Amino acid sequence: MTITSDEKGRAHQCANTDEPKARTSPIEGSTQYITLLQGMKGTGNCGLTPPTNRGVETTFTQERIAVSVGVDWLTLTGKRERLQGVLEGLKAAGVVECWEEKQAGAFFDTRTVLGDGLTLKVGHESEASWWCLEVSGSGCRRMGADLLWAMCREWAALPGIRCTRLDLAVDLRGNLGGMIGRVQEACEKGCLCRVRRWRPYMSHDGQQVIGETVYIGGRTSERQLRVYDKGLETATGERGEWVRWELQARKKVANELWHGYSGTETEEKGMEYAAGQVCAFVDFREGKEGIEMSRRKRLAWWSELLETMCGGEHERVTVPQLKHGPGEYVRWLREQVGPVLAAVCAEPELQGFESPGMVLDLLLDGMEIRRSERDRAKVRALARICAERLQERGSWLGNDV
Repeated sequence: MTITSDEKGRAHQCANTDEPKARTSPIEGSTQYITLLQGMKGTGNCGLTPPTNRGVETTFTQERIAVSVGVDWLTLTGKRERLQGVLEGLKAAGVVECWEEKQAGAFFDTRTVLGDGLTLKVGHESEASWWCLEVSGSGCRRMGADLLWAMCREWAALPGIRCTRLDLAVDLRGNLGGMIGRVQEACEKGCLCRVRRWRPYMSHDGQQVIGETVYIGGRTSERQLRVYDKGLETATGERGEWVRWELQARKKVANELWHGYSGTETEEKGMEYAAGQVCAFVDFREGKEGIEMSRRKRLAWWSELLETMCGGEHERVTVPQLKHGPGEYVRWLREQVGPVLAAVCAEPELQGFESPGMVLDLLLDGMEIRRSERDRAKVRALARICAERLQERGSWLGNDV
């Protein structure tokens, strides 16, 4: 693919026309990434058509684009009773390199580094406490795709363990100049489907571009796609040589995708599943108001890119939005409100609180907002029960109740 650009074009459309330099990326040769020339089923030709209003002319060659798929982040949580089995599995696999305790945060009693990219956090010592295992990108690469997939299959079969964050990445290597700008252009023209929010980001060092990203999806949503220049981010390649499509899934969506990935028959099938879910998050179709999305023509460059990245269209995993019931509220109080209150009470000066009792007052005031008089009576009854239970436990509230 050869690209020439007008110097007067906008910065994010200007593509690097230099020939790719021979470099070894940090993940080349790693078993965590399965390199597929010509895509899963595609031709290997990205097929980016030239934009019509950007002053950029594009011609295509038959050079292949290398496609890599991998898990780039994994966070698991579970009850304390499952922790021993997880640790034994990691030790048996030779993943645990050290046992270095670090300063714990507000929500966990201990934080231990088990090796490069592998961190374990454990809550207070009780059967109801939770642990959190974080495997960062370096940890995923160190474990390798085959071992990580096998461990996930084993963990997913255990009750009480769930995934709270899962990052899936599809890397494209070749002469990809202009790909990120094309994604931004499609979003600007209203061709982005399935997602509403998006924003571009570009960073400079005063002379040249050192970072280029398009964020698709809300920052706090359960799914967000990042299309960015990985070569610039890692300073291991020229602009347009290495573009990553990375889907970050959180909470229920992460758990659903994790079980889907872990439930595949082989590691290679798992990678195909991961690539399919990255691509299924978005769609780019001609922006025509009043016409259903399914009837709008898919952009040509996106159709060819789908074939290259994941072998065509895949069904997007959805999580049904259930109405919150009593069980959900109880879990929220135990796992979120309780730890936050404990952290606040450990630092009485936080937010101007003079005593732990003021924390309880604030909580009760919040509970009374937008409540009827009948509900307020329930709140007052709940407050009395809380006070009695706290005094029975010899709580830190003491006489402040």
